[in-house]
Amino acid sequence: MLWLSGDSILRMGLGFILNVWLARYMGPDKFGIFNYAMAMIAIYTSVASLGMNGVVVRELVRNSESTDRIMGTSFLLQVSGSFLAALLVVLSTILLRPGEWDILLITLVMLPSILFRSSDIIKYWFESIIAAKYTVIAQNVAFLISAGIKMLIMLQGGSYVAIAATVSLEALLVAIILIYLYRRKTKNYAWCVERQEIGRLLSQSWPLIISGLALMLYMRVDQIMIGNMINNTSVGIYSVAVKMTEVWYFFPVAIVSSLFPKIIKEKEKCEKSYNKKMQFLYDLMVATGVVLAIIVTLLSDYIIAFFYGEQYFEASRLIKIYAWVSVFYFLSSASGRWYINEGLQKYALNRNVLGLAIGILLNYLLIPIYGAEGSAYATLIAYGCAAYLFDILSPKTRVAFWQKTRALWIPSAILRIKNTISR
Repeated sequence: MLWLSGDSILRMGLGFILNVWLARYMGPDKFGIFNYAMAMIAIYTSVASLGMNGVVVRELVRNSESTDRIMGTSFLLQVSGSFLAALLVVLSTILLRPGEWDILLITLVMLPSILFRSSDIIKYWFESIIAAKYTVIAQNVAFLISAGIKMLIMLQGGSYVAIAATVSLEALLVAIILIYLYRRKTKNYAWCVERQEIGRLLSQSWPLIISGLALMLYMRVDQIMIGNMINNTSVGIYSVAVKMTEVWYFFPVAIVSSLFPKIIKEKEKCEKSYNKKMQFLYDLMVATGVVLAIIVTLLSDYIIAFFYGEQYFEASRLIKIYAWVSVFYFLSSASGRWYINEGLQKYALNRNVLGLAIGILLNYLLIPIYGAEGSAYATLIAYGCAAYLFDILSPKTRVAFWQKTRALWIPSAILRIKNTISR
């Protein structure tokens, strides 16, 4: 957890400074185009991964003797998913923004970053053996090189197309370093592909593919719809608010990635202990999310005024709304792994489709009335419905709903966290 957090704290600090510099250098319009393309790429990352993350980690933990078969088959599937995702990105951009060649150009320059995501299979292996430091090393080195090149481009007065190319460069560097570290860590490996394993993995992950696509859509559809219904400048301003909040999203990733392999094993030993650990995880997610939301809400005006300047001041109002999305995002991160461990992938799909439908509908209704602020409210409501209220609809997920309800009562959640840590 410390390794993953350390990685993200570096990204948070340098990434925040870099994002401020990019926003001021490009201006709201070009920054909006840049983030529109980034949103389009992000939407299809779930297709590239084929929903394999949680499934592969679980299979590697449970069947360590079959590591080569799982790794080889999963890699082939992810390569196939990456090419499919790249095609979908191009088609979607052409359909949604026909004739806008500047957006298509930026998207094409960023497109290789999707293809290099096939190396994520090595990240899953490191996660399964709780060796996050190798992933952190790869990501940090690549990030620092990419950040340095971005700064040089801006110092030289380069174009935002060149800046966009560093997104693909960073993904390439991560892939190269991960492969190098994996070969050093594992001397004897012989990845292989089995047709039967392809069918088995896809049968477990296909709901997660659609679920992940729906999740990324309702995480990014606000920026896409603002770009289509208002203008690129509004996307740029809205993106500042989103990035100010999402800079903290490494917390749930670090916590869940570190704790869940042990929680998986706990289920095999004692159901009661397993549920207690899940409750602790939900408590931790909510407490962290609320603290961060309060801090961001109180400081947003000062941060925007000091770092971004008057041209982005409208973003401070958006942050006060969007910051509270993090509470439900954190809950969703924890329960997403729980769905996989319980074999409830179809429920994960259903909740994300529900969140997407609510998000699109509310964006469509609220953006014409309230502008970008309406989109922030739409995103908050959609997250609340999908990450929390959805679980009450089925007996199979209702236990998660009650655990989340207890976690949302902050005083009790903090007390349980304190008691658990003090034992």
